[in-house]
Amino acid sequence: MNPDAAAKKPNTVPIGTLANLPPVIDDLGFDGWAFMQNFGVTPNSFIRPLQPVPIALCGEILHRAVAYTGRDELPLLLGSRARMENVGPLRLLVASSTWVREAIDALIRFRRIWYSGFQIAIATEGGVASLAVDVSGNFVGHQAVRTTYLTAMVRHVEAIVGASWKIRELHLSCPAPADTRPYREQFGILPAFGQLRDAVFFDARLLDMKRPAAPETELNAFLRRQLTTMEAALGSDFAEQVSDLIETLLMGGGCSVEKVADVLGMHRQTLYRRLQEQRITFESLLDDKRKALAEGMLLRNAMPVAEIAEALGYSSPANFTRAFRRWNGTAPSAWCRQRSAPPPAAAT
Repeated sequence: MNPDAAAKKPNTVPIGTLANLPPVIDDLGFDGWAFMQNFGVTPNSFIRPLQPVPIALCGEILHRAVAYTGRDELPLLLGSRARMENVGPLRLLVASSTWVREAIDALIRFRRIWYSGFQIAIATEGGVASLAVDVSGNFVGHQAVRTTYLTAMVRHVEAIVGASWKIRELHLSCPAPADTRPYREQFGILPAFGQLRDAVFFDARLLDMKRPAAPETELNAFLRRQLTTMEAALGSDFAEQVSDLIETLLMGGGCSVEKVADVLGMHRQTLYRRLQEQRITFESLLDDKRKALAEGMLLRNAMPVAEIAEALGYSSPANFTRAFRRWNGTAPSAWCRQRSAPPPAAAT
């Protein structure tokens, strides 16, 4: 995989992400479409809801919408309006899934094609499943985008599982708002705010629950073939697939070559061999993803080094700090100070 090519991938999401924002703003007592026109967005902008727009633009719009309305819970309200019916192909893919795990996998595959700036990770440990979301880049409004998408994912999983769905815990990276009641009303529990990742936790047994038989079998089978074709059209080689999977597992709380090989349905030696054919190693891919995630956590969340080290699978903060020095030539604290320092004044 060419690192330069990967770095140039646009971080986009469908414009349909914002389709419900005007009515949300209206419900809060303001003029939603008047606000959207400040960004050149009109009702005609949503005729093609899967049209890509920069995720940073979505972040800026949400950030300014919160300021415009004075309501911190606006991203929560926007995410709560997410419905699979709003994106037809996703609804049909999920409807054709026999098992809950298969339906959630359809969500993840759909994301990979149309939401390059947004990631979903699912993991299980000790009988508890977690579904985490993250966004690419450090931009204004990134926490608002993550809150919106996690809320949307909760609504989607609720629709997939049905009456058995119950949230055990919910973590949000955004600071605790002055009024937490809308969050408790939306999720049925009070989220833990200011967390390392945005994630919902639930009983892992639900993943193996069978879903009702889906109608329109032939149409759904066709859509699945089309999904596979579109994934292939992305030009993703094996190393890139492994890299994406490493990121997903790190977001989910743990990554190892054994886990990656298991997900891909192969022995780890086979995985090593296929990467070697592309003149790349699993360790280098893991190192690259750890570096990118660590820098993002430091910039966006200002999390303690010990928590970042644990999240990225390092045995101790000291080992993480040594790795960070190797990446950037300095300690994490010094690296953060350099990023936050004002630029030098121009000579006169």
